[in-house]
Amino acid sequence: MGGALTFAAAQHAGVDCAAPFYGTPDPAVCTPDEIKVPVQAHFGKLDTFVGFSDPPTIEKVYEKMKGAGCNVELFTYDGSGHAFMNALTESGRQKIKTIGQASPPEEEVKAAFDRLISFLKKHLAE
Repeated sequence: MGGALTFAAAQHAGVDCAAPFYGTPDPAVCTPDEIKVPVQAHFGKLDTFVGFSDPPTIEKVYEKMKGAGCNVELFTYDGSGHAFMNALTESGRQKIKTIGQASPPEEEVKAAFDRLISFLKKHLAE
């Protein structure tokens, strides 16, 4: 849900940039290819939430955004599923198991976090 809301905020809330993690919006709420701010998206290749955050779904959104000239980056993580950033804490790791998703490799979580921080520093410091 957070990723979908991030896309919606990028289009409608006047934010300077957006970094959605694992979730795409309902077209009635947001049209990602109309987003005007920089977007850095993060998705796990093992995400099984079909039609919401699975690889084919985000690839379609990404290609549509690129085709419309949006400033968008997409990072996908081979060993990660939905909610992989929750692995930063023990309770989060338990939640990942509860929803039946893959436990992400630590290096993928670190890479996503580092990319996010760099992106925010770049676009919020302007």
